[in-house]
Amino acid sequence: SRNIVYTGPTCRPRDEMSSDEPTESLESLLASIATSLLGQPFDSFEASIDDILHRLVRFLDVERSIFAVADPIDGIVRTTHAVAVPGVAPFPIGLPIAETTPWVLKQFSEKRVPVIISSLSDFPPEASVDVQTFRAFGAKSFALFPIVAGGQLLGAVSFGTSLRERQWPPSIVDRLRLIGEIFAGALLRREHER
Repeated sequence: SRNIVYTGPTCRPRDEMSSDEPTESLESLLASIATSLLGQPFDSFEASIDDILHRLVRFLDVERSIFAVADPIDGIVRTTHAVAVPGVAPFPIGLPIAETTPWVLKQFSEKRVPVIISSLSDFPPEASVDVQTFRAFGAKSFALFPIVAGGQLLGAVSFGTSLRERQWPPSIVDRLRLIGEIFAGALLRREHER
């Protein structure tokens, strides 16, 4: 499958910036998240999602994150968790992604590829509804990763900026794909334990 990667102004993730203070690596953060999700009791799953999204938002130096799940009965993908930094409104919970971002949905649900947008001008003309939605919420850039297991779409997780445009380097995109795999394992475990 093909990655959809658009380029835009450069804004590097924290793990690619030089700093005098040591920072957690993305790999160690992902390992910590996997341990947390896969090693916790079933009834802690929902509460831990917001904490994990907050940790990823801080690490990636973005303003928002969304976690969406595909309904096992009707297949509709809806936002179930949304976090944002102080001063930035999170996306509303419960919105069907097909209505708010149909082009994005098609990319990750049919093609099962990450959708990476560094600037709203990167959207193709057929994504006009998506552009309107992102403008309405003040979004400037985002990276969305499908959550897939055994060929089945379970959901998606995304990270976005509203204060500036941001480039998502392929090295970060490749590592962030792992978060989709971690969430897939956790969602499968949750369904198995129900």
